[in-house]
Amino acid sequence: MASASSPSVSSSTSSFSSSSSSSSRGTLALVSRQWFRLAYGTITSLDLSRRQGISASQFVSTVSLAPNLTSLQVALSGTDLITDAFIALIAQVCPRLECLSLFDNLRYGGAEHHVWTSDGLDSLFRRRTQLKDLSLACSPSVTHLPASISQMAGLEQPQIFSRLIVNLPEEIGGLQALKALHVNAPRLTALPDSLSDLSNLQELSLEGCSDLTSVPEAIGQLLKLRAFHVRDCSTLRSLPDVVFSCTTQESLDLELPNLARLPESMSHLQSLQRLIVDRGFRALRLPTSFTLLCALEELTLDVCLQQLPEGFETLISLRRLELKCSELTHLPSSLPQLSLLEHLAIVGCDQLVSLPDTIGQLPALRVLRLDCLENLQSLPDSIGQLQQLRSLSIICCDWLDVLPESLVHLSALERLEILYCVLLSSLPRGMHLLTSLQWLKLSDCPGICELPNSISFCKALECISIEACHALTTIPEGIRHRVRMQCSSGW
Repeated sequence: MASASSPSVSSSTSSFSSSSSSSSRGTLALVSRQWFRLAYGTITSLDLSRRQGISASQFVSTVSLAPNLTSLQVALSGTDLITDAFIALIAQVCPRLECLSLFDNLRYGGAEHHVWTSDGLDSLFRRRTQLKDLSLACSPSVTHLPASISQMAGLEQPQIFSRLIVNLPEEIGGLQALKALHVNAPRLTALPDSLSDLSNLQELSLEGCSDLTSVPEAIGQLLKLRAFHVRDCSTLRSLPDVVFSCTTQESLDLELPNLARLPESMSHLQSLQRLIVDRGFRALRLPTSFTLLCALEELTLDVCLQQLPEGFETLISLRRLELKCSELTHLPSSLPQLSLLEHLAIVGCDQLVSLPDTIGQLPALRVLRLDCLENLQSLPDSIGQLQQLRSLSIICCDWLDVLPESLVHLSALERLEILYCVLLSSLPRGMHLLTSLQWLKLSDCPGICELPNSISFCKALECISIEACHALTTIPEGIRHRVRMQCSSGW
């Protein structure tokens, strides 16, 4: 083991970490084998990630000293690659293994030598039936998952990354302990009907499955399903209505650019707390039943909307709202009825010219982010009434040339960020009234030529970061020691 960097290992009482220095690389090799064995005897977790891999003999000599090993991460690259024989060794010499992460990054990235196949996985599945967590980034030589995966009766959370797998074996339905299934497989074309047999499945995640054309109706039989996430599945144009009828579902994450509709039946999702409809839904319309999701706490919308649905204010449990609707022209004045709303992000709403005066009446708002609002011309004076606001970000608002003076009444504000506002010429006077302000960042605001002297009296202010504000020539004397400045100004 002296020729390679030391593995990272951990236990409840101690840990060993690899280092780039030549002296530390040889540390473990210099320790007596007897002490080494005693130390490794307490180890339950081992990370064999390294630049140039590890040979089979090195692997055996390492793990044989760790009889209590329950967690192993192997992410090898270089000349000593993962092989079927190497995987078989894992199955043989790690008798208590419960968590295995097996990544050969070169193989997954498309290197020329393909030495890890489905046969290696078969040997692992047949021997390591007590594994609970399994993460696989398969080599291009892994063309299918062996049916022997059904023998891993204790498997709870598999994560499968594969470029060539086109289907999952029907035998996967025999994994009765399965709680979460994560699949990223661009050539996957279908899911097995046996998914309905996974009676304990709580989370199903499909990501990057660009050839997937359908989801089976059988998913409606997953009575314990709490979270369903489908992202970057570009061929998928519809989901069965049963997906939107599961009364136990708490999280629904959809990033499907070709999805045509959401059904009215989604009102049945009475336990739904998190809904993300994101990226590319230019033709998608929200059903009227959408506003009946009374348990919803987190909502992200990237859809083709000119206005929010009527009755939007009935989402009274909402705590986090992100709007990324490029056609949105205005926000409803009824926003304050979202009395629990803590986080509001308005991003890429190019048609939005102003915000409603009632925005200052959001009683619980702590974070406000205004980002890429190209036509926003002003902020309402009422923004100064947000007494719970802790963080305010104003980014890429091209036509915003002035900030309201009421901004200085945000007594709880701790973080203020103003970036890429090219017409903005100054900050409000009376900055000393921001008694809680700890962090101020200005970047790429070429019109700002000075900071108000009152900023020197912000007692809580710890750091001011200024980047590419080339017209800024003077900094108040009292705060220069707190300024981190990266621009060619003459102060």
